[in-house]
Amino acid sequence: MFDNDYDVLYANSRNVSAFNGKTLYELIAAHATSKEHFDELIAQLPLLTIYIPQLDNFNAEKWNIDTQIPIVAVRNTTDQKNGKPLLAYDAKGNEIALNYATKPDHPVIVVKENERVTVNTSSVESGINRQNGNNTFLHADGKNFSFIDESYNGLKRTAGIERIGTIDPGPRGNQNALLVDPRVVAAYDKGVTPQRDYIYYGIDPAQGVNSGPFNTSYAEFITNIKVNEYSSKSYIVDDDFTDGMLEFQVTIFFIQNTGAAGSILKVFPCDPNNLFKTDGRILLPDGTIKTTYTVDYTLPSPIQITDWDMQKYGNTWKVLIMEYDPGTEITKSTSIGSTFGTNFGFDIGLGTTVKLGLKFGGTSTTTTTTTVNYKVTGTSDNLGEALLDYSAPILTGKTDYRGTITGPIYGINTGTVTLDIETRKRY
Repeated sequence: MFDNDYDVLYANSRNVSAFNGKTLYELIAAHATSKEHFDELIAQLPLLTIYIPQLDNFNAEKWNIDTQIPIVAVRNTTDQKNGKPLLAYDAKGNEIALNYATKPDHPVIVVKENERVTVNTSSVESGINRQNGNNTFLHADGKNFSFIDESYNGLKRTAGIERIGTIDPGPRGNQNALLVDPRVVAAYDKGVTPQRDYIYYGIDPAQGVNSGPFNTSYAEFITNIKVNEYSSKSYIVDDDFTDGMLEFQVTIFFIQNTGAAGSILKVFPCDPNNLFKTDGRILLPDGTIKTTYTVDYTLPSPIQITDWDMQKYGNTWKVLIMEYDPGTEITKSTSIGSTFGTNFGFDIGLGTTVKLGLKFGGTSTTTTTTTVNYKVTGTSDNLGEALLDYSAPILTGKTDYRGTITGPIYGINTGTVTLDIETRKRY
C-alpha cells in the first residue's frame, strides 16, 4: 500500500528477487515471445501496476498463495467506457471475459496504469527519495516518480511516521476523532465572531484588542467528509472492482485582491467501506426493522490547504468536490468572487500590517468576480460545489470526548456531501 491502495508499481519492484532468486523482471520476461519487444512495451508504460482487488473471497491480506492461483485481468479504460468486457487470462493463456461491474467469485489480480503516481524524465541517479514533504519517491531508468498528491503517500504510514492530532476511537464518523485546535475552542468560548479573526489576527474586543497582525502559523485544513444521503452510494461508488479506493478531489478556487484567480487541488483516498457503514438496526413502532448507516469519514491526518489572509483573499472561497475516475480530460468553467475590505493599516510599533476590527471593520468594501477554467475527467462524479465564507463558524458547539473537545464542526454543504474545513495550527 505504498500509495494507500493494494498496488505494486512494476518500476519500483522489477528488481525485487523472488524465493528462487530471480527478479520480478526475469520471471515475467521469461514468458515474453520477445524480450526486446517486452522491454519496449514496459518503457511505454512506466506506471504499469499490479492491483490486488478487495473481493468477497480474495484480497491482499488473506491471499493463500498455496491454494489461490489468480487469473490476470487487464484493465482498459476505453473498453470499459464502451461497455466491452474486462479481459483476463489464466496460467495457460486462455482468455476469460469478465464484467467490470461484477465482482468475480474467484481470485483475480488486475494489471493497470497507476492513477496516483505521475512520472517525468529525470537526470537523478537511481535510488529512493523519502524525504518528508517531497512527493518524489523513486528515481529509475531516467524517470522521476512522484505521488500526484501527498495524501497518496503511503510510505509515511509504512515508515511509522506518527499521525498527529488524532485519538482512537472517537465519535466523529466512528473513525479517529480529530481534536479541535485549542485556539478555535478559545475563539468559541470568547464568543468572537468571526472566529477566524481571533485565530489569525488575535482580535478580541471583550479584552480591548481590536487589531492585530496576521498569524501565519495557522491554516485551513480538510478534516472530514460526509455523504448527505446513503442513497448516493450508487452514484459515488462505481460498480467496478478494478477501481480500488475512492479518490476524492477537492478544488479550492479563490480570487486575490490583485484580481488574479487561482486554485488549490487536494486529493485523498477513502475506502468505500469506511465511508458507507452499517451502523445498526432499530425496531420501529410498527414492528418493522430499519437499518441505520454511518456515511462520513474522518481523514486519518488533516490535509492542509493554505492560510486565510483576508487582506489577500477577501471573504469567500469556492470549493468543488469530485470523486475522481480516470478518463479523458475535459475543460469546464466556474465563476468565483470575493469581497475585500479596507480595514488594514501599518502599525509602526509592530512594524507590520494589521487588521483593524472584526470582519470588514465598518470600512468600504469592493467585490471582485471572474471566471476560471478547470479540468476534470468525463468519468469523474461531480459531488457539487459550495462557498466557504471567512465569517462562517468553525466550532458550532462543544462535545467533550475524554476531556478533549471534538466538535461539532461547521461543514460546507454541496447538496451531495458535506465537507469539514477547520482552522488549525500548522507549525
